[in-house]
Amino acid sequence: MQIRTIIEKDYEQVLALQNHIWTPYNSPVFDQKWTVDDILKRRGSRADILIAVENDLVLGMLSYNPMYPFEQGDHVVTFGLAVHPNAQGKGVGKALLLAFFELAHSLDFLKISMHVTAGNSSAIALYEKMGFQLEAKLEGNLRINGVFHDNLMYGKWLEGQDA
Repeated sequence: MQIRTIIEKDYEQVLALQNHIWTPYNSPVFDQKWTVDDILKRRGSRADILIAVENDLVLGMLSYNPMYPFEQGDHVVTFGLAVHPNAQGKGVGKALLLAFFELAHSLDFLKISMHVTAGNSSAIALYEKMGFQLEAKLEGNLRINGVFHDNLMYGKWLEGQDA
């Protein structure tokens, strides 16, 4: 398996993954469909998309960008992670996160912060295994199909940094 930055020939597979992986149980934006424009908007000097590829098949993706659009928060990065159902539980998410940790550090980010829906237990288990700490539980902050869900905020300091 290779972890690398997305290139144009990957767009079709990434769109298929992104547009089919999400459900009301694992994402509050399950009904938003990506286009090529959405991929292009996520590419920049401190933002991009990493993919996990094996035999020309995209197994997973991790899109990242600064969490805040202002200088006081420019040390914090956030991300979204998606792994193809056939590749889940096989180390793809872990490999993407490990590559992302190195990349985030090289881009001068000090902290990773992210949101996860409380019902996404497999993602939560992975994030906690990878050193993320629960920083906030926002009770009922998401309403998906008329049902209230908790939104969890997790964080991880890079290179042993601590607040």
